[in-house]
Amino acid sequence: RAREEDASYEETYGTKIPPSTLGDRLAAYTHYFTLHGSLRPFGTSTLIASYDPETKEHSLQMVEPSGVSYQYFGCAAGKG
Repeated sequence: RAREEDASYEETYGTKIPPSTLGDRLAAYTHYFTLHGSLRPFGTSTLIASYDPETKEHSLQMVEPSGVSYQYFGCAAGKG
């Protein structure tokens, strides 16, 4: 899904998608599945590590199964 979001953003705006926007879009997609009873919600967290050449910054985001996205300096997903 991230590749589709990247291609869509690049087609619309003519530039690569910023990491924060990608995380927000993936969170919105994940959240959509928690709202509808006919769709099965996601059961895993996703870590997105990225680099933005325009701002020259690294970022690390985690998208929760509920559709919430957080930005971290370092994180781990899982039990314990």
